[in-house]
Amino acid sequence: MMANARGWLKQRRRSPAASPAPEQQEIARLAYEFYERRGRVEGYALDDWLKAEAIVKRSARRQGAPA
Repeated sequence: MMANARGWLKQRRRSPAASPAPEQQEIARLAYEFYERRGRVEGYALDDWLKAEAIVKRSARRQGAPA
């Protein structure tokens, strides 16, 4: 899945009219950061994505933004 997240970001960067929501960008950035911290070990993409999503949504709720 991490490869999918990276591919999704690359595809979106090529198409400026179809840029992802800021929340999705932050989730992808954070998930990729987890991947890099692990030493780019494959096989944890879904875990990274879900962990990043939970962090971003929790942060949004704390700031009063709809998640």
